[in-house]
Amino acid sequence: MSSSPLYFFEQTDFSLRLARSADGERPLRIAEVTEVSLADGAELIANVPANACVACALRPKLRALHLATAEEAKLHHSLASIRKFAERPSAAAAANVWFAAVQAHDGRAPSGGQWLLATSPEAQPQTAAGLADLKAKPIRYASATLATIGALARTAAQPVLLIEVGELTSHAILVGREGVVTVGTITLDLNRIAEAVQAELELKFRGSAVKLFFNAEYDFSDVGPKIAARLAPRIKAEVDQLLANRSAPATLLLAGLPAAQQWFGPQLANALGLTSYTPDYKSWSNVTGVTFSTAGLIASLSPAWFGTLDFVHAATLTKAPGAASWIAEWTSLTNIDAVPTLAVAPGPVSASSTAKPSAPMPTAKATSRPPFSEPPSPINPVLSPPSKAPRPPVTSVPPKSPGKYATQSAPSIAGFEPTPPHKDLSERKLASLPKEIATAKPPEGPPPKVPVFTAAYSTDSGPKANPTKGKARNNLILIGVVLLAAIIIGLWFFASNRGT
Repeated sequence: MSSSPLYFFEQTDFSLRLARSADGERPLRIAEVTEVSLADGAELIANVPANACVACALRPKLRALHLATAEEAKLHHSLASIRKFAERPSAAAAANVWFAAVQAHDGRAPSGGQWLLATSPEAQPQTAAGLADLKAKPIRYASATLATIGALARTAAQPVLLIEVGELTSHAILVGREGVVTVGTITLDLNRIAEAVQAELELKFRGSAVKLFFNAEYDFSDVGPKIAARLAPRIKAEVDQLLANRSAPATLLLAGLPAAQQWFGPQLANALGLTSYTPDYKSWSNVTGVTFSTAGLIASLSPAWFGTLDFVHAATLTKAPGAASWIAEWTSLTNIDAVPTLAVAPGPVSASSTAKPSAPMPTAKATSRPPFSEPPSPINPVLSPPSKAPRPPVTSVPPKSPGKYATQSAPSIAGFEPTPPHKDLSERKLASLPKEIATAKPPEGPPPKVPVFTAAYSTDSGPKANPTKGKARNNLILIGVVLLAAIIIGLWFFASNRGT
């Protein structure tokens, strides 16, 4: 077992959470949980020792979820095919840069059947909280959204409505024992929450409403129900449309907000006619084997920590049946060499573990189209800009019937046929000869020297010169002989006349 400390980060649009274990000994024992604002994330990260084993669950601020239809699941039944689906351009949004995908019913790597896809157009999925500055290289950068869905899918006895609140985008997901039933976007973002707070408290500025909402010291016990009631009608209409012809859930789990704002979850659930889902951490601990250093620590946990702690458990599992489900790596769509994989730690997590995401996570800088490069983070850009689109893969094209001295064809790019290595007519004709002759090995030593006109006058089956050129050459020789004879005769007559 590893003696290195384990650090597990979960990043939301508003905060950075940390769950720490002193070592990797089993049963896993949580010694500390803490949450800070993104502005204070760098200080938290700076205290992580270099020998720590780190795993990160990240949410790009710009993100989307898509549950495959029956037709899409039939056409795209592998992770490589789903990658192609994620690369498709969309007229309604910027091109995707990162993706993570799982089977919708059990959270395993897609291998047939309906799948759930998470995508982001951000340049990086690494957060501005500074996770890229960690001294220890994280063993994985997983989708925090899928990990939270997995926490419910593993434990919910009845369908639960999960609403993940984001600064820019929020999603409603119906989760049950059969996995993800349906997914859709809703308009409950930070701007709408701030509008409700501003209206109920009669604040002059929207910014003041945002600050007050995130003020852990403010008592919302009186105004909280009014804020939720103001937001509920629109949310209910969107959720009812999403759940059409499906069994209605009885409980609601609100994810994505800091633990200090968890008062909002029960208030919204009540306004929607639902009860608030409260994780049973003691039962969860008994099932997973994950323990806590003190009884007070487990008693202080709010529902906000459910996804984080279940990620701690799932991210450290071995390859046993059912292990590592719902832990899907963010994978680059712009790096053609990055093979999408659902990484599984080879055993209890250790500092020397080699299980790494194919690409770092996205950072939270919104860009329409990065200049999904390598690894991701949602809050601020922390990694270098992604690399330019790679060249198409180079594949080897088998040579066509080689001639006597022909060489193997050069590689071709994307199926383009290269120019034949030999252009002279004689070697091209060799390609049409019987296989025994065409593939005969050349004789030892250099090829014999051939007289200049051998081919022109050869009578064997080898290549012959142009017959028209041969006749012209013979005529020239004949004319030359006649002229030479005339000159000799002329000189003879001249010499004879001079002598007389």
